[in-house]
Amino acid sequence: MRHQKKVDPAELVGSAEVAEMLGRHVRAITSYASRGRLPEPVAHLRQGRIWTRDQIRAWAAARGLAVRDPAPRGPGERPGRARVARST
Repeated sequence: MRHQKKVDPAELVGSAEVAEMLGRHVRAITSYASRGRLPEPVAHLRQGRIWTRDQIRAWAAARGLAVRDPAPRGPGERPGRARVARST
């Protein structure tokens, strides 16, 4: 059995997050992944491939690409949507 390192779920990214990090369109990221131009994903889910932020940072750095690294978002949050503190 292969030992797997535990990963903080907030550090996992799919194609949409990778696109945001690299300033590319999601279709471009999907194309790069299908042609083997991105690192090997840590998982393949029905929704698509999953990488860690560190994998993408390292991959981009090795190619001299700038990375926008927005803070991980919680469920239901979308780009451009501000986090709102809710009172109890």
